[in-house]
Amino acid sequence: MRPLIVIRRTPKIEFMAWHKFGFAFSLLLTLSSIVLFLTVGLNYGIDFVGGTLIEVRSTTGPANLAEMRQKLDALQIRAGVIATILALLAIAAYIWFRFEWQFGVGGMISTLHDVITTVGLFSLLQLEFNLTTLAAILTVAGYSVNDTVVIYDRVRESMRKYRTMAFRDLINLALNETLSRTILTVSTVALAVLSLLFLGGEVLRGFSIAMLWGIVIGTYSSLFIAAPLLYYVQPNRAAIARSAETAKAGAPEAS
Repeated sequence: MRPLIVIRRTPKIEFMAWHKFGFAFSLLLTLSSIVLFLTVGLNYGIDFVGGTLIEVRSTTGPANLAEMRQKLDALQIRAGVIATILALLAIAAYIWFRFEWQFGVGGMISTLHDVITTVGLFSLLQLEFNLTTLAAILTVAGYSVNDTVVIYDRVRESMRKYRTMAFRDLINLALNETLSRTILTVSTVALAVLSLLFLGGEVLRGFSIAMLWGIVIGTYSSLFIAAPLLYYVQPNRAAIARSAETAKAGAPEAS
């Protein structure tokens, strides 16, 4: 059975020629998202601003209701933030363990970029931000790191195979070799998300928009942020080559 092929020949797109433009564009997007979040804020849904019935008894005199409400409200937006931060740290730890620390830095920065810009989109459009949206953001982070790991794996494989190739050319090669897989993944996920957006009703609208933006920005960040960052942190090619030789020497021979 022949595999499904979108691009029959490996293209020769100069991704690295555009990486500085990508860095500048991503920096603009990230800063704009942070400014929007701090100035405009989010349109929080009932999950964050809904009423909560709590019965307390004060033993030191009349209770300060305004202060109590403020503390309870802070506990709601904080739980979500802590969950997101912990997820990002877990993703970074996985990439660090799976690859070398240089790969972990690139993966963490690109994933953080995707999460911040998704929040910025919701702040700009004033879409309702609820627990479903938060779940979508965590899903976006997972999608982004999955795409990044595939590219990083190909980069490391190419580093073992082409030990004397210029690192800039090696990154371009890895991106072009994984481009067919990237197109297939984006297309299939986008079809599913578009179905949710148009047929899922109002309840899934925020989730669908977050996911649709996430697969676009996640693919973009993998190509123009995560991979090019390796060019500046330069993984230890000699160590990776030695690990490949060690693994090959320890592998059992085929009978």
